[in-house]
Amino acid sequence: VCNTHSPKQNILYSPRNKILGVSLITEAVLYEAQTENTLGIRNFKMLREISNFCTGCHNCYTPCPVKIDFGDVTLDIRKLLLDRNKKKFKAVTSFTLFYLRRRGYLINKIFRIALLNLGYSTQRIGHYTAKPFMFIIKKASPYIAGMIKSPLPKAGSKSLREHLRLNTSNAIFSFQKPDSDIKKSVIYFPGCGSERMFSEISIATIALLYKAGVRVVIPPDYLCCGYPLLSNGQTRQADTKSSENRVIFHRMAGLLGYMEIEDILISCGTCFEMISKYEVETIFPGAKLSDINEFIAKHNLYSLNTQTESTILYHEPCHTPLKHLGYEKVFDSILHATAIDIPNCCGEGGTLALSTPDISNSLRERKKTNLLEASPSLKKGTVLTTCPSCVQGLSKIQSSISITGKSLVVHLAETFLGKKWKKEFIKEIKKGGYERIIL
Repeated sequence: VCNTHSPKQNILYSPRNKILGVSLITEAVLYEAQTENTLGIRNFKMLREISNFCTGCHNCYTPCPVKIDFGDVTLDIRKLLLDRNKKKFKAVTSFTLFYLRRRGYLINKIFRIALLNLGYSTQRIGHYTAKPFMFIIKKASPYIAGMIKSPLPKAGSKSLREHLRLNTSNAIFSFQKPDSDIKKSVIYFPGCGSERMFSEISIATIALLYKAGVRVVIPPDYLCCGYPLLSNGQTRQADTKSSENRVIFHRMAGLLGYMEIEDILISCGTCFEMISKYEVETIFPGAKLSDINEFIAKHNLYSLNTQTESTILYHEPCHTPLKHLGYEKVFDSILHATAIDIPNCCGEGGTLALSTPDISNSLRERKKTNLLEASPSLKKGTVLTTCPSCVQGLSKIQSSISITGKSLVVHLAETFLGKKWKKEFIKEIKKGGYERIIL
């Protein structure tokens, strides 16, 4: 049930153990407050350690006999630690959150080149250079050793905004095929992972909808849903970000009433979880929040004529966005295939890999074991998923086997639009397939 409970990796924090641990620490805090009139730092350290072993997936809630959602408890603990100034400072995590809060076109271009291009390249160089000295590095700095244990995949290619130079901060953009009937109109919220880290995910989403005759509207600038802030205990900042996004959605609803928006699409599980709190059905009356893959399956936009014979390996994210149909129906409807689900967390967990690389690497080792159990002869292969962060986590499995993580929507673009889909789509859309709408 729990993604961070793995006895084989010596990770013994089951949901039951974590609940009991928090209860005992709470009792200890109350005892100290009553007898010593002080609060020991060791209690906060233990709370911090327990909260580290949670991805916030909420999977423990359903089987729990007393219905305790430890994902919510973890968020409360992280908020408490931050409010009490007891949260351990992580420079890389803080820098990442600072980046995700930036919205401007130019600043995101600078960060893309500096962090996602040069930064990731530096990490890969560090990984291969440090291999012979890893034992020494582990002794000197376990954190650095954990950060460079697995090479990062290539990331940070140009977003569609950069390709088309959509640098107007007070405008939204509508993509539709010229001189063709519009089947439906949707709003697509790309999110950080699909637009900044792996921009091919957002481009594939828009391309598939565009080619199918669906009009796609995207919000202005680079919007973050706010979940990375929430999961790191920064509740106030997350609420601010959510409020800003809701204001933008309300302004879009006022402008786009004639489009009769019925669907808000995402391509990321954490975006689904956060945006579901926005109550978009009240902003766009009757609208439904859906994942792009489920939307394609539901409306039968694409479907193979023949059954897929090759084995498809699939990773279900901790925060799966496939809430309505599930991955089995999605694969059957679009690809006429049965996907093999490789269980457990990929180890990335959003900022988990940045804050606690030791936990992340242990979970990734378990994932590798599960892959080999599902396909014993596997040496090199592709695993599909529906989460941008998991694309990175899966791609970091590069030891005895070599795995490439790929978003399902990118796989669909390659399958139905061709291997050169991205180049051809951008070339086509530059000729006049989009419209700028001032907010």
